[in-house]
Amino acid sequence: MFSNLIKFTFLIICICFTNVSKAQSKRDNIINKIVLPVLNSDRYKDNSDYNEIKTIITKLEKDYGYEASLKRRLLEPSYYHNDLSFFKAELTTLIKDYGFDVAYMKGTENYYSDLITGQMAVWFKEMYLKNHVIWLSNNFDKQIEKRKLNTINEKDQSITAFAMKVLNIDGLDSLQQTTIKEYLSEYHFKNIEPVLSIVKNKNIFPNDKSFALLQGGFDTVLIHNFQFKKNLNEVWNVLFPTIKQAYLKNEITNVIFQNYDFYHYQQYGSLVFGSYSIEQLPEQFRQTEKGPIPIKDEAWLENIKKEFKWGNKY
Repeated sequence: MFSNLIKFTFLIICICFTNVSKAQSKRDNIINKIVLPVLNSDRYKDNSDYNEIKTIITKLEKDYGYEASLKRRLLEPSYYHNDLSFFKAELTTLIKDYGFDVAYMKGTENYYSDLITGQMAVWFKEMYLKNHVIWLSNNFDKQIEKRKLNTINEKDQSITAFAMKVLNIDGLDSLQQTTIKEYLSEYHFKNIEPVLSIVKNKNIFPNDKSFALLQGGFDTVLIHNFQFKKNLNEVWNVLFPTIKQAYLKNEITNVIFQNYDFYHYQQYGSLVFGSYSIEQLPEQFRQTEKGPIPIKDEAWLENIKKEFKWGNKY
């Protein structure tokens, strides 16, 4: 289990060093290589970096549609730079058209106090009540599903924390540890069931563009399921057709393929999407010292690359 947590930490690194991979589109390249390095660090506090990614995201939207996830990420930088006209306009859009919900705010956002009790409180309350009703009227049937999706990550943290406590009890033998991990696998699968249910019933992969703004997210829950061989196969077999649809519609990025590839390599010693080379892997994750890493199905991958427009010169 300890090694699994190391692997999870690695996934954050994986997203960074696979930017040089050909398993990405023009949109992936811009988001992963230019936008996220700023949003994921203190670089957004630099005015020139902030204005640059703001411009880049605006250009992205001309080609790929409104980037709800990135615009939500821009709220804190825009508030930090006192770019309040932009902040207010984007927050209004996110509430009215994408279901941004006060109930799922963390309370640690740099703009939270100002919206709830500060100088923007009067404006925000009036705007929120007006526009939240508009979203509800157009998406009333999503309420229970949205609540379940936004609480998955919190449940995941509790499940993982409890498992770590149990697995670190002194005196557990290997058989007991294996049994605990089997139970953990079952709980992780149960936790991802709301996503699988939406996929099966609505034939969509729920994301910020196609379903509703998921302020809680479920990326780590997917990763924790990928860590178990049985879950990896069952979850991916259900999700992939709609993940493919969502990717072709520019609703998600290639990160989900990179994450899947990493765990497929750990379980089977091969890649499905060709996300990285053996040299890009830290040594502790290499199953052999020399590459190239085998591809599960070369012909299938070549077709996917063409369909996804991967490896094109931008």
